[in-house]
Amino acid sequence: MGRFEIAIRNGIVLTMNDEMRVYNPGSVGISGSEIKYVGKEEVRGEEEIDAGGCVVMPGLINCHTHSPMTIFRNAFEDQPLEKWLKEYVWPVEMRLKPEHVRAGARLAAIEMALAGVTCFNDMYFFMDEVAKAAVEVGIRGVLSEGLVELFSDKTSEEILKRGVKFAEEYHGWKGMIWAMLGPHAEYSCSLDFLNKVREEADRLKVGIHIHLAEVKPPVDEFIKKHGKTPVKALDDIGFLKNDVLLAHAIYLNDEDLKILKERNVAVSYNPVSNMKLASGAARIEEMMKLGIRVGLGTDGPGSNN
Repeated sequence: MGRFEIAIRNGIVLTMNDEMRVYNPGSVGISGSEIKYVGKEEVRGEEEIDAGGCVVMPGLINCHTHSPMTIFRNAFEDQPLEKWLKEYVWPVEMRLKPEHVRAGARLAAIEMALAGVTCFNDMYFFMDEVAKAAVEVGIRGVLSEGLVELFSDKTSEEILKRGVKFAEEYHGWKGMIWAMLGPHAEYSCSLDFLNKVREEADRLKVGIHIHLAEVKPPVDEFIKKHGKTPVKALDDIGFLKNDVLLAHAIYLNDEDLKILKERNVAVSYNPVSNMKLASGAARIEEMMKLGIRVGLGTDGPGSNN
């Protein structure tokens, strides 16, 4: 076996392959930007790292967050989600400038890198600043401009255009940033708007990131207004496909779960945030038994500290 540029030795190597094989002790050999060797043989390299007492594993992925909200950490405590958003978070966010978002995103990217997170799925605004912060730190991002019709003085066309513009400019940027469209939620975006988002996502060939069924009162209001659950309503307009990621997805019935399975929709489970804001608990065990794709997210630092 030849020498590698970087040789990691003597660690507990979690391969995360189909067999979930573990090498203890194990080694990893890296040359250029590629992992060339993973196994139990001792390796040598130009740079050698003794990983004794450490776990060596693929990078973690944060499936749902709002990274610039590090600047809201420990603020607005002990509030339920709706009050937290409408009375505290949204009024402050209206005053944020690009430099605030950049500072919060840089801190978040550094914290994620230190915690082993190498890719994150993010929704906020001034997302060009988030993209720059991620690349500066050296982690990958799947980013979307948060699109909110509720309370906006902009037209639906103007709101959507902002998300489309970011996707067109940053999808694939520097080989480290990918874009999605980010309609905020079923209660802050109309079905007509969500239908237009679906059309643009198909045109751009990007995915969709949306909060859905996070807390009970808006879900109850949605059902009263539309006569169906948010999942059923979105499915009826052709919104749900395998490129959609639902954040939270807590208040779902059995039919909703069946639809997610049939459409191969992914879900981000955010347990710490859901506990902090008393949002509820998603039916994760049932989702996984059905074969629904489930990942873990932190949500924004403001809602999990």
